[in-house]
Amino acid sequence: MITRKTVVTLSVVCIFILCLSGCSKSESESYLEFLQEQGVTDNSQNHWQNTQNDSVQISPRGTFLRGISDKALYQIENEGHKKIADEAYDFFEFRGKVYYYNKNNLYCYDTETEKTTVLIAVPADILWIGLYDENILCARWNETYNIVLERYALDGKRIKKYFEWRGTLGRMAHIGKYVVFLKDLRVLAYDLENGEKHYLIDDEGLSDSFMVAGQENLYISLGRYTIDGNYSNISIDSRWNGLWKISLDDMERGKWNLTKISDRSYSKFYCVENRLYDEAFKLLVL
Repeated sequence: MITRKTVVTLSVVCIFILCLSGCSKSESESYLEFLQEQGVTDNSQNHWQNTQNDSVQISPRGTFLRGISDKALYQIENEGHKKIADEAYDFFEFRGKVYYYNKNNLYCYDTETEKTTVLIAVPADILWIGLYDENILCARWNETYNIVLERYALDGKRIKKYFEWRGTLGRMAHIGKYVVFLKDLRVLAYDLENGEKHYLIDDEGLSDSFMVAGQENLYISLGRYTIDGNYSNISIDSRWNGLWKISLDDMERGKWNLTKISDRSYSKFYCVENRLYDEAFKLLVL
């Protein structure tokens, strides 16, 4: 049932979108509208798992939106909206505090005091943050441009360094106790508790790859391609092309086989209330 409060909130969101974009909606704004239409009142868990891909968090403390093009971070409230940061690459809200980063600093914005503090300052760029077990996960470059994954307390104190390796990062998400790395046709799950690494896919080649971590399943889309003499991408056949999933339950039981759920690949998709939607927010029939 749609209450008066819901109608007022939706009206404020619409006004906010018009103020931000005029007649053109950004991807983030369209996603926020879609979540509101689906009756989502708290998507925090999904956002914490997918901060790299998810630009909107709705929580009991407010609604937060990051622009795709300008990277500005906003808080939306019943009485309007305000800009939290001019530039935020990834962010998440937890217990009334918004954690976000740009370049080599991680910041904490307090929604009650409206003050921002530098929580973590590192020598080279931060690449990703996430929330795990009420701690901050942070992937970054170090001084020699190796990738480092670390764990910090909410006050910025470093708790643990998990690993350091050379290479490029690709996409990241986390589900349960696993941080998952996706780069072309390689998918690696790293166990935060025992440090074990498990390859879900380990193959050569270029791929238009995307993944989303749901509460119960990890979804991965792969579309292999090559580059021709004119630097254009040409799709090629591969046994990995399509949309795949693996359940958290299987991962915890040491079963690492992926299940194909569609022959079609998707450059981007969303997981809302355990259902998958394409970029146009149409339900995927799998």
